[in-house]
Amino acid sequence: MHQIALLTATYNHPKELMKLFDSLEKQSDKNFTWVIINDGSEEETENVLQIINNNSIIDVKVINKGNGGKSSSINMGFDCLETNVEFVLIIDDDERLKPEAVMTVKEYVEKYRNSDCGVIHFNRTNEKGDIIANPIIREDFYMNFQVFKSERRYADGYLGYFVKALGKNRFTIYPGEKYIAPSTLIMKVNRKSKLLWAGTVLGETEYLVGGITKQGRKLRVKNPMGMIEYCELMMENGATFLTKLSYSTQGYAYRVIARGKAQKTEKAPNLIRVCALPGAILSLIWKCKYL
Repeated sequence: MHQIALLTATYNHPKELMKLFDSLEKQSDKNFTWVIINDGSEEETENVLQIINNNSIIDVKVINKGNGGKSSSINMGFDCLETNVEFVLIIDDDERLKPEAVMTVKEYVEKYRNSDCGVIHFNRTNEKGDIIANPIIREDFYMNFQVFKSERRYADGYLGYFVKALGKNRFTIYPGEKYIAPSTLIMKVNRKSKLLWAGTVLGETEYLVGGITKQGRKLRVKNPMGMIEYCELMMENGATFLTKLSYSTQGYAYRVIARGKAQKTEKAPNLIRVCALPGAILSLIWKCKYL
């Protein structure tokens, strides 16, 4: 029987990880596998992982690796999925899923497995219960990620991939960098299959101090190679001309920063050359503010 897998990359968040585990124990449908990639956490998290791994309620697979960042952990998780897994849902370690979340995901998998849907974005709420999206997504619809951003939409939720559509697509890992935007993988998969924005809420998140979301632009400036790739991808798949100008400017800014960090940057054929000068100016602003 085809299965779904939940995939979590964790790094030194033992209390939050335990809360996530508690929410998974309460799932109405416990027929899933929870794959946890331990990204070089310290002893306290390792002790929690041992407790979770020894549980008899849900199927857990813990994989340990040296610290390399969330993206490298997710890549490893994809590579370690069992062959019968049809759909994989990425869950951060600061999440808590609703009791019916797994059952809901399976309903979506059943509905869209024979379509050209490759990625599903599900809603999540903050601790106040507000859906993290603007405008709020209440109905299911298809839309390329670039068009979604071009329309100045925003949504922070759970991402799930049909394994067949995911194929060999992975996050690019750049030497010396531990972050690349999660949406780079969406856009790679979205080249050949559709992205579904689901109006369904699966759970809630707790934004951690020092977490990826809280670090914002500072984190991106410190990882410029991954952001160059992101900017190039943002120019594909229906992006408007204004969107291309914006991300060309940002792309050139990240290229200047990367060269300043002695990183070799390849030519970026998708970037618009007229944006090189404003990109250089933007890089100076970012360097003064974030580096």
